Amino acid sequence: MLTRRSDYASSQVVASIVCCSSWLPYVTARAPIADISAFATQMVMPLEPLCTGSQLLRQLLRDFRSGKLKTETFCRDVEVAYNNAIDERALTAVEQPIFEKLFDVVVWFSPFPEERAEVPQLRNEEQVLQAAFAAEAELGATS
Repeated sequence: MLTRRSDYASSQVVASIVCCSSWLPYVTARAPIADISAFATQMVMPLEPLCTGSQLLRQLLRDFRSGKLKTETFCRDVEVAYNNAIDERALTAVEQPIFEKLFDVVVWFSPFPEERAEVPQLRNEEQVLQAAFAAEAELGATS
């Protein structure tokens, strides 16, 4: 998703490049551009995404494994990235089944034990962590 926001109060135009969605701060770049507010409505700037293909999913894996992301955030971000930000054709034949298996685990994550007791296919934090380890190991073995 490419977004552009004008701040007319300060007469600065700020361009935001977002790989997945605006609530993924670690894949968002924001930089003030020269005072061009008078031309903001006429100007079109090509903005390139920061991450392409499997880069976003790999970064989410690294951030989760390093402790930068909590399980709930990781699961939500992987689900959104896999469904909306990543074109499956951009994944290699080796990456596609690995990320599909990871996706199939994270979409069933629930932080609530009582909910998991009622719905057996729901996954807990340990199962998500194991799936992340497995995906990272498989991706490392193929690199």
